[in-house]
Amino acid sequence: MAKLNFKLITPARIVLEEQVDEVVADTKNGQITILARHTPLVSILKPGELIIRTDKKDKPLAVAGGIIEMFDNTLVILADTAEHADEIDLERAEKRAKDLVEKLKDKERLDINTYKNLEYMLERDRARIGVSKKWRK
Repeated sequence: MAKLNFKLITPARIVLEEQVDEVVADTKNGQITILARHTPLVSILKPGELIIRTDKKDKPLAVAGGIIEMFDNTLVILADTAEHADEIDLERAEKRAKDLVEKLKDKERLDINTYKNLEYMLERDRARIGVSKKWRK
């Protein structure tokens, strides 16, 4: 099977750089699977699960949005954050999500930018919770 050059980068670090079989990502237009020699594309990554498959082994991560670009058999994801399932502090993520839900209930008192930022943070934490519960061993 042909391999795909893959690089996952956050502002803090290079999370992963290797040849993989496929990558499954959640974009603003829906979930996509990228294989070797995929047509060039640029898309917006939304908070959610990112699965990297290599030799029939899954490497799940929680990502908090970003940009995905495919060119010359190379997939580059520039993510706001990315965490392996075993790096996620589930208890902390659940507490933060609960606090964010409470803050969002006071919609009338929040300006639109604050409200959108809180929504994004909640979406990010829900992605972290989902990945942790699904993949943690």
